[in-house]
Amino acid sequence: MTTRGARLRRSIVALAAIVAATTAIAAPAGSQDPGLPEVNIEFAEGAFVAVYNDCDGSEQTDTINEAFVAFVTEDRIDQELTVAVSLSGTLVDNVVDPPSEVVLQPIEGEDLAFGALLFEIDPVEEGTLALTIEPGAGYTVGPGADTGSDLDFDGQELLIADCREDLGEPPGGTDDQTIEVGERPEPLGFFENSGTGFAGVTVIDGETVNFSGGGGFSGEGISTPAVGTLPPGLTYENDRWGGAATTPGEYTFDVRLCIDDAFIDGESDDSASEMPRRPRASRAITGPICFGTVYDVRIEVLPASATPPPASPTAPPASPITGPARFTG
Repeated sequence: MTTRGARLRRSIVALAAIVAATTAIAAPAGSQDPGLPEVNIEFAEGAFVAVYNDCDGSEQTDTINEAFVAFVTEDRIDQELTVAVSLSGTLVDNVVDPPSEVVLQPIEGEDLAFGALLFEIDPVEEGTLALTIEPGAGYTVGPGADTGSDLDFDGQELLIADCREDLGEPPGGTDDQTIEVGERPEPLGFFENSGTGFAGVTVIDGETVNFSGGGGFSGEGISTPAVGTLPPGLTYENDRWGGAATTPGEYTFDVRLCIDDAFIDGESDDSASEMPRRPRASRAITGPICFGTVYDVRIEVLPASATPPPASPTAPPASPITGPARFTG
């Protein structure tokens, strides 16, 4: 299991489930038959106070009142396995619908199975909470059978996103452009084609956002407030340019990347590649959240190119003379 410090750096995890399975071999409760799958707690995250910036750059806090526990067996199983669990500590009475079991589901073709629990704590107050795997039929209890202090709450705060984070330069140099009066920057936005991995951001249709930095987030509704002076005549809203420049000059501003209705979808510090398809559990954050800033965007507006003078009129071609020739002398 990871330590709480390591968990809190990148965890905050996403629901989903899914999780491991087992052979339904009957065995006496408490049996430690080496032929049975060994179940352990892989990851646990309790309630905490999320700290972040909104799109105005103001610091906000949001208490996350859900706990998440992931279970694993690294033994091959062929069917779902139900594992008994119990809760203890001073916050037990604050748990809404306390879980008594978790179902592990097998990963096809692998010696691996996962399970997950996501449960609410209401109200959130300082206290202790621990979840323990209990002995049962069809599995053995591994050495990592309880969450220790990982689910305790003492008012701990976690900075989940920092608006001051420098997102770097958008691909294609779109943060430094020269245009003329009557034009607008191209392409229409900085994040439009950000599936290239710029700042770990992927934007789909200008709205759905996946942000892999800082633990991982997703959400609906991108907003990109500009801080500074935009070229007169141009608008920039939700990563879309509009209008047309009217006034020559050089203009600089910053762009903040924000998401409304955000969900924390991160993982623990353990590499996901070491333990593929681990369970996840989304936990909503009261948004919007500012994830960082593109600094020093520069747009230079030049006067419109001079209109070329009209071409000289061209004399019409000579018409052939018809009729008898006439001579003068």
